[in-house]
Amino acid sequence: MFLIAFISMQVETKPLPLLPLLENHVEDRRLWLGNLDPHKLDLLFHRSGPSAGQPRGYAFVTFVACTDANKARTTLDGKLLGCKHVMVRWANTVSK
Repeated sequence: MFLIAFISMQVETKPLPLLPLLENHVEDRRLWLGNLDPHKLDLLFHRSGPSAGQPRGYAFVTFVACTDANKARTTLDGKLLGCKHVMVRWANTVSK
């Protein structure tokens, strides 16, 4: 009986480990850049629809690694590009 009590005292309760985040998900690496100056970035335009050929003022960028996307978000958000301050946010995924 003493042996059973001693063994049960030695058993430690540990929380289950969390699964690591996978860096292969596009959602973890995709940024939305807004408030872009259309005069400086005239290559970003609507390709179809009623606004075809008009400047968009925003862009989506997908990085190779999640760490690169996070660094770009923190570094570029609020920076002056042309005559506007760029807004950088995580891109929202639209599900069908």
